[in-house]
Amino acid sequence: MASVTHRKIRRIEDDGTRVYWDYHRYTPLPDEDRTYAKRKPADPRALRFGSTWYLPLEVLPDKERVMPETFGDDQTVDHPALCKCAPCLRPEAQRQWRRARGLRP
Repeated sequence: MASVTHRKIRRIEDDGTRVYWDYHRYTPLPDEDRTYAKRKPADPRALRFGSTWYLPLEVLPDKERVMPETFGDDQTVDHPALCKCAPCLRPEAQRQWRRARGLRP
């Protein structure tokens, strides 16, 4: 258990009371009596960055992931006309096709 002071803890009693090196005693308050609530999530994998707690994302394993088929802009520009194939239907590909032929975007 980490303490918020640089003073050494001699022992921790059964009820959670900390006894410090100078025999000063500190008993943590129960959650319902605290002025400021604990914001740490129950997930032990939670990570705190700044003042925000982040939970890890649940993602698929690499073997189950499927990436979409991608096409380069050079394939789109090589078409003689703007057709209805998968690379031509992308909005950025349509802009690239019009720009390559000197048409207005």
